[in-house]
Amino acid sequence: MRGDWLCDTPQGVFRITRTRLAQNECYVVLLDDDLLGTCESAEQGLKLLTEERAFKVACGLDIARLPIPRTLTGWTFAPAAS
Repeated sequence: MRGDWLCDTPQGVFRITRTRLAQNECYVVLLDDDLLGTCESAEQGLKLLTEERAFKVACGLDIARLPIPRTLTGWTFAPAAS
């Protein structure tokens, strides 16, 4: 199922979405419209964002201090329009 995983925080909206980059299917992790990184699954993107801190925000925002759910069930899934 296509769509976006969304997490609204006081500092902006995090989004994990499936897309095509350089002719490869992947997931991208975004804060508002800023690309934080790519990964192979939505779960991997969430893990990198919340546990490994692999993604860094250019403005210096400390992601660890934000109320980001550690499972996708705590995020909002917005199905893609048909």
